[in-house]
Formats: sequence, C-alpha cells, structure tokens
Amino acid sequence: MSLLTYPYTMSFSTLRERVLYTSVRVASHPLAKKHQPTYDGLLADCDKSVSKQLALSDELLLASIKCDQADETLDDLLERIDDVLLDVCDKERKHLIYKRYFGLRPRSDVARPTLGKQLEYMAGWDASLQTHGSPALDQLGKELTGVMAAGHAADEGYRETSRKLLDLRSGGKQALVDRVNQVNRATWGDLAAQVGTKAGAHLPKNFADRFFPHQSKAEVTVDTLTARLEELAAEQQTVTAQRDRMRAELAVAAAAEKAKEQAEAKAQLAALSEQAAELAKKRAELEKKLGS
Repeated sequence: MSLLTYPYTMSFSTLRERVLYTSVRVASHPLAKKHQPTYDGLLADCDKSVSKQLALSDELLLASIKCDQADETLDDLLERIDDVLLDVCDKERKHLIYKRYFGLRPRSDVARPTLGKQLEYMAGWDASLQTHGSPALDQLGKELTGVMAAGHAADEGYRETSRKLLDLRSGGKQALVDRVNQVNRATWGDLAAQVGTKAGAHLPKNFADRFFPHQSKAEVTVDTLTARLEELAAEQQTVTAQRDRMRAELAVAAAAEKAKEQAEAKAQLAALSEQAAELAKKRAELEKKLGS
C-alpha cells in the first residue's frame, strides 16, 4: 500500500481521526514509539482546530441572530419615521422633506436590503431628522442614532466572524494538512527503513504501512461521513448567507443606479421643457413684433 496524501478538502474531524490512529499505533511498537511525541503534538493541534471551528460556527450563528434583531429594530423604527414624515408633509410623498429620505421609493424598498446596505442608505438620517423643527422627528432622530450604532456593530461582527471562519477552513486547514502529510512521509520513511535491519530482521515488508489508516478504515464510516456532512452543511450555510447578502446588495445597487438614471433623465427633461417653453415665449414675442 502506498502512503495516502491527505487532501485539503478533508474535514478537521477526519484529519484528527487519522492522526489519532497513527499516534496510537506508533505508541504501541518499540521501533516506532519515538514518533509518539510528534503525533501527540499534531493531535493537540487538530483538537484546537476542531474546537476553534465549533466556536466560530457558534459565534457566526450568534452574529447572524444579532443582525436579524438589529434589522428588525431598524425596520420598525423606519416605519415610525415614515408615518411621522407623512404627518409633517400632510401625506404628500412628493414633499421635499419626505423625498429627502425616501425619494420616490416606497418604504418597503428601503427596508428590503440587507442590514449593511440599509444602514448605508440611511446614513445621516439621524442628524437630518433633527433639523426640521418637529419634536416628533427630533426624537426619532435621536433614537435612530443608537439603533444605527447597534446595527453597524452587528453587521461588522458578522462580517468579521465570517472572515475568521473562512480563513480557518482555507489557510488554517491547509497549513495543518501540509504538516500532517510532511510528518507522515518522514515517519513512514523511517519505519520502512527498519525492515531488513538487525532490529527489524523479522518485520514484514508492509511494516510501515500498518501505522497509517487505510482508505476504507479512515473515511468510509458512519461517524466520519456524518462529521463531514455537518462541516459541509455549516460551510454551505456560511457561503449561502454571503451569496444572498451579495445578491441583495447587487440588487440594491442596480435599483439605486436605475433610480439615479431616471432622476437624471427627468431633470434633463424638465430642463429641456423649460428651455422649450422659454423659446416658445420668445418666438411668440417675435411673431407679435413682426405682426405689428
């Protein structure tokens, strides 16, 4: 049997099981026992990685919950702001004060984006709401300051934890897998060299192979497959959440760009209409002079 090279796609739990297998095997043979401290160290590193991944997965879930709570609080406050603005503007959505905040968008569109994009859209609202001389808007502006701060903290917490988890599952895992493979090759070579020596005169040719798990023993078990599925599910949840957030952000950006283009087109049309009216007026004046 040739020595297996462990792939980067291997889960932390499966890697730990393989290291544990070799650690136990080398500890039980006098010619291999000298390698036990090295594998005990690798096993400790695997345990740290497994624990860190579990901790970060839990942290990411908590961060996601905080984002949901912050988003709901912001949406609830947005509804109150909308109601008070309509009262201040006599229910006129085209009023300059109302358009300062919502433009021509319905409230549902402002509340729909992900937390980060909604916070970006509503930046500066808290201070602006306190400039209209309305006690109700003034109070909402002060309240919004705290809600926005909590929202930014929740959003950044989620992003930071996502980065840490992805770093662990990519760079962190790769470094650990590389170390295990390197130690395995060195250990296998040392054990294989024992065959045929005076101390290992009666050793079988596959002596070195016996200290490392075979494919069937290491991977195809219910426990290892279940552990791998759980890790993949957690990773899928992280990536799916990031994809959904990116989709929402792109949709908001596209909608904002479209709204900007429409606003610019309307402004240009209004300017042209004004110029046309002015030209029509001048033409009428000139025709009147010619007629007289």
